[in-house]
Amino acid sequence: MLTAIGASPSITVYAPDGAGTATTPTTNVSASRTGDTVVFTYTVAAGDMFNGGVKLTIPAGWSAPKATPTTSPGYTTSSAGTVAAVGSVVTISALTLTAGSTVTITYGDTSGGGPGAKAAITTGVQTWQFQDHATAGGVFTNLATSPSITVNAKDGSGTLTASIANVSASQTGQAVTFTYTAAAGGLASGAVTVTAPADWSAPSTTPTDPGYTTASTGVVSATGQTITVSGVTLAGAATMTIVYGDTGGSGPGATAGATTGAQTWQAQESSTLAGVLTNLAASPSITVYAPDGSGTTASAISVVSAGQTGRTVMLTYKPAAGGMLTGSLTVAVPAGWSAPSTTPTDPGYTTSSVGVLSVSGQTITVTGLTRTSLQTVVITYGSATAPATTGAQTWQMQESSTTAGVLTSIATPPVITVYASDGSGTLTTPTTNVSASQTGNTVGFTVTAAADGMNGGTVTIVVPAAWSAPKIASNNAGYTTSTAGAVTTLGQKITVSGVTLTGGSTMTIAYGDTSGVGPGATATAVTGAQTWQVQECSTAAGVLTNLGASPSITINAADGSGTMSVLPANVGNVSTGNTLTFTYTAAAGDLASGAVTVTAPAGWSAPSTTPADPGYTTSSTGTVSAAGQTITVSGVTLAGAATMTIVYGDTGGGGGPGATAGATAGANSFQTQERSTSGGVLA
Repeated sequence: MLTAIGASPSITVYAPDGAGTATTPTTNVSASRTGDTVVFTYTVAAGDMFNGGVKLTIPAGWSAPKATPTTSPGYTTSSAGTVAAVGSVVTISALTLTAGSTVTITYGDTSGGGPGAKAAITTGVQTWQFQDHATAGGVFTNLATSPSITVNAKDGSGTLTASIANVSASQTGQAVTFTYTAAAGGLASGAVTVTAPADWSAPSTTPTDPGYTTASTGVVSATGQTITVSGVTLAGAATMTIVYGDTGGSGPGATAGATTGAQTWQAQESSTLAGVLTNLAASPSITVYAPDGSGTTASAISVVSAGQTGRTVMLTYKPAAGGMLTGSLTVAVPAGWSAPSTTPTDPGYTTSSVGVLSVSGQTITVTGLTRTSLQTVVITYGSATAPATTGAQTWQMQESSTTAGVLTSIATPPVITVYASDGSGTLTTPTTNVSASQTGNTVGFTVTAAADGMNGGTVTIVVPAAWSAPKIASNNAGYTTSTAGAVTTLGQKITVSGVTLTGGSTMTIAYGDTSGVGPGATATAVTGAQTWQVQECSTAAGVLTNLGASPSITINAADGSGTMSVLPANVGNVSTGNTLTFTYTAAAGDLASGAVTVTAPAGWSAPSTTPADPGYTTSSTGTVSAAGQTITVSGVTLAGAATMTIVYGDTGGGGGPGATAGATAGANSFQTQERSTSGGVLA
């Protein structure tokens, strides 16, 4: 019978090859990310290990594992055993461990000063193949399950677009929708940030704030000007939206910054929770244009005459710094002016140097305006009739700098003042009569502005033919001056331009002015009433128009004209009781407040207006006065060929004795003179 040997051989059976387990807390990394440290925990299976080994294959594209030097990106360490690395394979040998014991393998270990491993650029799920053998003679065998790590999109990948590309400076009520599209590889608990430019509304998570911000996925937070959406998980090509200035919570919408120009909304992204926020390749840009209602305006005219036709108003708009992009302008033409029109033959036909022009009622609108601050928009409103209503009128202009801007009144719109209508006001002269061919005349005219005044206007007077030609040289007979404006002359016309007068104010024009060295004007020899045609325009661009009434001056007979006869023609020398009747016959052209004088020879009774005196003198018209030997009858108005009588030595009515003749025998001359007007000269 077989009997046991005293000492039989013993063989220890350890855990099967490939029976252990391996895990890692790292589930996702961003493609090409640097500084990664991946920690694996290997657990020994039941049956223990004796001088066994573990092998880990690093996926392609990751940093090559290294046992040395410690500064390598793929530097790999183990809490037990001996580490060796060849190619992409890490081998941990000489492991003697009981079941359940663990080994920590650290790939990309930075404890020795290394930078950490760089992840692969290829996205997707990657298996980190583990193998083990429990004994020295075992065979490396794949574990039942090896850990996998998903490589998501690279940090800073994907694209972000904005719903708007431009906005007016300081514009309110803005809601900007940003759309983020994930790159291939997607995001797993990643984050997207957007930084609003300085002086835009601060982003906020409070629904009633201007910068209230929401997102279609993830969790929104805001710090300063930066919006952060975290916890974002998106497949490649999937999108999410971020709404800045969201009005869904009763907020007013965001207010754009006042700084003009292109502004970058810096966007960053990390594809995983442990990723690093990195600038996107391109961040959205929103250009801020000039504020709505900004810019300057000017009108080529500032004054116009009431009711004037054919007027052209050229309005020039210059944008403020920042300019315009498909912006708009409107002009409100004041009531009473011709309605603006796009029909070339209409009064009020309107064009614009750029943009698309339309009209409605009294409003001109120009859209599609893209201008820099150095460019202009010229709106020409022409062939128009000005209103009858006078006074300063504002041409209200509004502007929006962008398509989505709000038409806002420009601070200083053009103002055009409507003055009195052309041909208004009055011109008068105190001179009503002059004697034919009379020299030394000064005719003063008073111009009175109509109630609504003049601004840079003009007055013209046409001096009748054969009067001295008006001149501006002070030594000329027709030297002409004015208390306002500038005088020019041409032929028989006096022009006073640049006249500005308030309503009811006056100016004086002196024709034949003798204040210099001129002799005064010489009247025409042609008798009769003569009109001095006057025209007026109330503004520089007005049209000279006849006044309602121009002054008339009547040219009476020449001074010294007419005839004088006397009865009786003979008396005795030193005879007493004489009554002489002088008969004056007016020449053609008449007398108007003229005068006739008769001088009695020396030795005759002195003429007198006292009835009892010998030389008592009366007249059938006018007013008699006497000085020395001269009888003067003034205020005489007679038609041509009409007569008047002067009775010297009149004995009627007063009981005078009649005149006593002189002692000188022979012909005694009674010298007679005449002037035909009050301003005439006795001749």
